[in-house]
Amino acid sequence: MAKQVNIYYSVGEDARHSRPPVLPRPSSTFNTVSRNQYQDMIPIGYNEKIVAFLRQPNIFEILQERQHELCRNHSLREKIQFIKAEGPSGLVHLSGDADLIILLSLFEEEIMSYVPPHALLHLSYCQSPRGSPVSSPQNSPGRQRANARAPAPYKRDFEAKLRNFYRKLEAKGYGQGPGKLKLIIRRNHLLEDTFNQIMNYSRKDLQRNKLYVTFVGEEGLDYSGPSREFFFLVSRELFNPYYGLFEYSANDTYTVQISPMSAFVDNHHEW
Repeated sequence: MAKQVNIYYSVGEDARHSRPPVLPRPSSTFNTVSRNQYQDMIPIGYNEKIVAFLRQPNIFEILQERQHELCRNHSLREKIQFIKAEGPSGLVHLSGDADLIILLSLFEEEIMSYVPPHALLHLSYCQSPRGSPVSSPQNSPGRQRANARAPAPYKRDFEAKLRNFYRKLEAKGYGQGPGKLKLIIRRNHLLEDTFNQIMNYSRKDLQRNKLYVTFVGEEGLDYSGPSREFFFLVSRELFNPYYGLFEYSANDTYTVQISPMSAFVDNHHEW
């Protein structure tokens, strides 16, 4: 790089005199207060991110794209309105609501990547050379909405792998029945009941039979709703570092790895 610069200036002896001097960037564009204000505008905590995501004006249209029955579930819509009005405290109040948890789990990636529009506008203002708002195709609302709604490449890759995984399971006859794997689970003893009952089945039964989940006191037909909730609740409990089987593998607290302390847990290999 240095060689290229020397060649450039050797073209004319007065090159360094004919070109204007490079001036330092105005200090106003490095406004520490503005940067701190922008950082304050972006929600950091997970609960704050959820609240910011749910406060979008068209949030119900967004949610209904993946949860079609939301338009008929007035109770769940009221809970979303409650969170929009009360903020993080309202979300904490509803933290045990299974329907709400399942709905939010469908938008995990969108919630984590969501940045409020006013923060984007403030960022463009701070990054402008003269401290004025920048108008460009990249910063236009239409472009921002398209970027927010377009699936990320890694997400598309994951979904393709997931479809291929399902095809392989179906080709091998896994989970096709005709038998049923019946689990009767107490919500307040979720992991204990799950472990004890699954360990009573043979490997072949676990592979071939269809899963049928019933929560004690909530008997009814399982049209995959209780099964989906069951898998969600089990994963949340099983991967909880409190039990010593897994630990967080990054600062974001959303990825886990096997904990070295799991060796001290009884039956950790079975778990």
